[in-house]
Amino acid sequence: MIDQDLEKEFDRSLSPEEIDTRVAERAYFFFDSFQIYNRKLNGIGFTGAVMNKALLVNCVESYFSDIERLKRFHRMPIANRYKRAGYTLKWFGRIRPIQLTETPVKRQASSPDSAYKQEEIDPVVERSMLINADFALIHALNWVGADPKQVSEEVWRELLYTVHYRDIDGGVMAQYLHQIALRWPNPTMSQAQDEGASTASG
Repeated sequence: MIDQDLEKEFDRSLSPEEIDTRVAERAYFFFDSFQIYNRKLNGIGFTGAVMNKALLVNCVESYFSDIERLKRFHRMPIANRYKRAGYTLKWFGRIRPIQLTETPVKRQASSPDSAYKQEEIDPVVERSMLINADFALIHALNWVGADPKQVSEEVWRELLYTVHYRDIDGGVMAQYLHQIALRWPNPTMSQAQDEGASTASG
């Protein structure tokens, strides 16, 4: 359900004549979704994140430019859900529209034998540092019909690392996401629902 007040707040920060309707709609989808995601972060103790609207619009514009170029070159009427998810990950990882408003604090932990000290990163701190990758990955996996809760921790961490630290290729990520969807399918996610989450226009 769309939050009308939130939508008005978002629209006031944009210049409609300068932004394609499709870009504005997708940007608002992510902006609205982030409010839900952020409330969950608040629930586990992290309160220092905001969605930068200008960077979000830049992220979505870059995504659509990439997708349209891909469709023209390969003469595709529409990009499939794996490509849409892969290129979304690419641009969220590159532009990072979600920004931290407070510095996560790392804590020092001693080893059991006290022979040395090693830095232990709190799970909440780690998630905040990878927040753009985490947010985009949840959407990407849902769009391709995978169940984020079933993906193994090893693969999840590998994906987070790839999106956050590497210069990824959207097409390669699309192939990887396809394999993940086959390995960990979401039985409650129909293709129609998937298409509804990501508009058919690309």
